[in-house]
Amino acid sequence: MKGNRNYREVLYVQETKESEPKALIDPQENGLMAFPNMGVSRNGEFIAYKDVITVEGYPRVTGNLRVMNVTDGSVLPDVLEDVRNLQIAWDKESRGFFYFSQVAPSTVNKI
Repeated sequence: MKGNRNYREVLYVQETKESEPKALIDPQENGLMAFPNMGVSRNGEFIAYKDVITVEGYPRVTGNLRVMNVTDGSVLPDVLEDVRNLQIAWDKESRGFFYFSQVAPSTVNKI
């Protein structure tokens, strides 16, 4: 909903088709998360996502990539900083992921 500062998408998970969905990421509660550039592991246990912060009442995506444990909602302590135009691909065993990122302009050597 463009222009509505109070609108935030909620990411839900379900154990089965018949079970009740539960909110995994609810920006109304934590205010710092959303799901552009996210990737769910093949076994469904983890989700990699970029942080979102609120600036002047509007959500803004940061360059920080985090990983959440879907089972208990905990966020792993490791953070990949300043990733841009992100693409995520989990390995077959869901032990880790590969990512492609555009290089930050400040890190490029100028000739």
